[in-house]
This record gives sequence, C-alpha cells and structure tokens, in this order.
Amino acid sequence: MQTGEKTTVQITDINRRGEGVGRSAGVVVFVPGAVPGERVAVRITEWRGNHARGEPLSVLTSSPHRQAPACTLAPRCGGCSLQHVTYARQLQWKTELVKQSMARLGGLAGARVREIIGMQHPWHYRNNVQFKVGRRSGKVALGFFARESHRLVAGGVSGDGRLCLLAHPDIN
Repeated sequence: MQTGEKTTVQITDINRRGEGVGRSAGVVVFVPGAVPGERVAVRITEWRGNHARGEPLSVLTSSPHRQAPACTLAPRCGGCSLQHVTYARQLQWKTELVKQSMARLGGLAGARVREIIGMQHPWHYRNNVQFKVGRRSGKVALGFFARESHRLVAGGVSGDGRLCLLAHPDIN
C-alpha cells in the first residue's frame, strides 16, 4: 500500500477520534467520516508501515446508522466528529469504547460497564469552547480549525448566521 493509492475499505469499528476503522490488504486503515458497517472507497493519504490513513472518496455501501449532520459545517469543522452518526448509535459506540479502554488499559476485561445515559436534547451543552480567531474577507472571524489543519472554518459570531450547535446559547 502506498500514499495516493485508491482502495476499498470495509469499516468494522470506530476509534476514539471518531474515525472509521477497517482493513485493506490486511492493513488497518483509519477513515474520517466513515461509519462501521460501511464499505468506502478511499485514497491513502498517509502510510505508517503497520497502518494507514485514508481520505474517503465515496461511500459504496452506507450504514443504517448514517444520517445527515445537523450542522452544515460539520464535515469541514474540527469541532464535531460524529454528527453523521445517529445519536443512539453514538451512545452505544461510546459505551463500547469505555469497555475496550477498561480491558486494554486497566486489565479489566469483562468488567461491567453501564450503558451511557444520553441527553434528551443533545445540543448546546458545552460551556467551554475554544474558538479560533482569524480573518475572512478582511473581517475578523471566529470558528474552529478544520480537522487536522490550521485552516479556519468560520461560524457563529462571524456574521454568517451559522451557530455552533454544541456551544451553550450564551456563547453563541
């Protein structure tokens, strides 16, 4: 497998960063935006010998847990990584991540872990947000960095009318 190569990956899991995890030619491939149960076409963007990172080109088989993100900036913004996954499935995966961490890090395989309790309204709950400041079209803009970059994705108080769905309304 080489950087720039195109391949197909069957996504079987999700990691703590919200990336889909699958294999291609026996190599573990991390794919941002992919959901377990999906088959995706990817371009390899990084090769590390025992794993690779891939840019999703298209979803060949979609997961029943995929949904349209509530925020139009979510695919570009680095503030949210799971808006494209149904909330019920997010809670299940987060519970599984806790179980995996307890087994791997704590040596507590098989420990009883209660299901994560979700919120009735899973929006506007963050009271601590680190906005990034930059200039867009000559004006000061606030927002977040795009995932894996220092490129500003403006939102909220930049005057474009888009508000962060995770930030408390007073912050917006």
